[in-house]
Amino acid sequence: MNGMGPMGGFDPSKVDPKVMSQMQSLLQRLPRNQLMRLQSVMQRMMAGQDVTAEAMELQKSMPPEFLELSMQIQMQQMGMSAPEAEKELTEEEAKRIIAEAAESGRISDVKAKSLIGEDPKEVLERKEEGGAKGFFKGLLGKK
Repeated sequence: MNGMGPMGGFDPSKVDPKVMSQMQSLLQRLPRNQLMRLQSVMQRMMAGQDVTAEAMELQKSMPPEFLELSMQIQMQQMGMSAPEAEKELTEEEAKRIIAEAAESGRISDVKAKSLIGEDPKEVLERKEEGGAKGFFKGLLGKK
């Protein structure tokens, strides 16, 4: 190998400094025996040894925050941003999701209306008006 390890190396410039700081803090809070196991697995992995079984076992014992941050770091190393699911929804987007759930029958219209404070059909109509149909209505001065 070229000294970069089996994963192709780690480029800290590709990782959000906030995420790195969170990971550092989380590592400091790990119990000593978990930290030592993690170090051992990482050292052997970088030496080219197969540590799959031990890594899987260690992963089960790690806090969920550690696994989440690890995934974020891996994604950033590959040039990917956080998943779309993690972006904040606007209020209108959230209402549309609930309205679509009501339209498909996953929740009742009554439940949807109680959650969004209006008729789900009205929310879906607003969505439709945002496209070409809404554009032409706007040109014609209609609502």
